[in-house]
Amino acid sequence: MSLPITKPVGRGLNANTVPLDVAKVQALLTAYYLPRDPAVLIGWLPGVYQSAIGDAILRFQKESKLSFQDGRVDPGGSTWRKLDALFPNLPIPPLPPSPQRSFLTRHDDTSGFRGTTLNPPNLANATGIDLDWEIKFGGTPGRPVDTWYYETAPGTKVRYIGVCCPKGVRDPDAYLLYFHHHAKVEPGFYQSDIDFLNFGIGDYMIGRMQAIRQLARSFKNVAIVVACPVMGAGSEFVNNEQFVRDVLMHIDSDILGIESAALPPLMVAGYSSGAEDMCTFLAKCPNLAGTVKAAYDFDGGWIGSFNPGQLNGIAKRGAQVIRYMGGTVPELGKNEDPRKYLLKYQGTHPTIVPLPLSRWKQHSEFQFSRFASPVGWWMHAHIPSCMLLHALNHTTFLR
Repeated sequence: MSLPITKPVGRGLNANTVPLDVAKVQALLTAYYLPRDPAVLIGWLPGVYQSAIGDAILRFQKESKLSFQDGRVDPGGSTWRKLDALFPNLPIPPLPPSPQRSFLTRHDDTSGFRGTTLNPPNLANATGIDLDWEIKFGGTPGRPVDTWYYETAPGTKVRYIGVCCPKGVRDPDAYLLYFHHHAKVEPGFYQSDIDFLNFGIGDYMIGRMQAIRQLARSFKNVAIVVACPVMGAGSEFVNNEQFVRDVLMHIDSDILGIESAALPPLMVAGYSSGAEDMCTFLAKCPNLAGTVKAAYDFDGGWIGSFNPGQLNGIAKRGAQVIRYMGGTVPELGKNEDPRKYLLKYQGTHPTIVPLPLSRWKQHSEFQFSRFASPVGWWMHAHIPSCMLLHALNHTTFLR
């Protein structure tokens, strides 16, 4: 084989695997297994890493009696050298091109996103809020994250869809659909299409919600997808399953660099009236909802019309559901032990993370009178700006 691989391919590495490297390893393994056991190769897609490839690598290592039997091929390593020696002149089939879909146009310049002057604090330690009464804030920047957005075809209610994904991740472990609160809540911010882009998506990515910064600090291989809000109801991203699937397949193909064949698991999150949309999505998009492995409710309890029935439903089938509750949970009793209080709520399923006002005293804006009243609204506005980090770090299926 004329060209070596540039990065490892195999078990535990699929999130950072280069499609062309996968194709090279696939070609060598195909040459090895085709005369021996061709059933091993069923279902493989050019350039797409699947767990079956790691299994095939491990089997090859065992049959070749290699010293390292870890189900991975490293650049210049013993497994690579053995495969390359067996088939030194094997050609690599070309990768299929990424699909061109007319209903989405990608844009990589996100400099217009609003909210860059806002700087709400992040959690100093994501696990601390499970143990300590007062929440501590601070922390390091985390790793680099790529951000881009798509413009939809004319006539689509959802005009823009924003994406952020850790730099270098080629195969995310999950897609997190973050449902935006309704535009009618803040009509003054949505005067034109560009407002729906710059404030609608920017407010979640880099403004009040700080999704990019929290993703960066979590070190989880997750891509976050935010559809801009629409005026009123009827967003395609909420109730049109085929639309959502097509969008996700397009995003997945862009990240993989080749045609996507299947989506990784989904996660969902909702803030304010976006929590209602999250539950509507779970009801109206049953096939995609069946792949949801985690859901985050950022204070939907503050919304009087919010019904968590769909969240309870996916929790019963095994999805991890975490609900962050502010003004709707009671304060710590005068003689009540904080640890017992926290365990009383956090031991439930869905998990309830209680965030009454007395836990926020170290927040940089806690003393500002404009946030102190009403109490519930202050917490409602600030919960998602830092609790996504806690949610990602507490989602058990993520590596």
